Amino acid sequence: MTLPPPLLPVLSDEVVWPEFEAPIAALGSTWTAPSGRRYRIAAGGGRVLISLERPDPSVIPSADEIDEDLLVLAEAVQQAVPAFAGDALRRSAVAYGWYGRPFKTAPG
Repeated sequence: MTLPPPLLPVLSDEVVWPEFEAPIAALGSTWTAPSGRRYRIAAGGGRVLISLERPDPSVIPSADEIDEDLLVLAEAVQQAVPAFAGDALRRSAVAYGWYGRPFKTAPG
């Protein structure tokens, strides 16, 4: 028996706006990032949970690598909704320092 790879939840949204539900559903249950990492997507009822597949449980990508993957995924979903299409998400991420700077863990 072959077991599926372990999953690491990386994003949960409890309030997905209705206009984003169809683009998220269109992704299917898995998505492969340009990095080659695969993510599982569980969505329904206005909620979404995105989990990283971990073929090697001893390897966990850095938070920055996961964030970059999630930004690419968010941009893909955003582009599918005409009212939100464009590069505003990436521009906001750059302006607020969410993109292009190393992730820093909270002290303590």
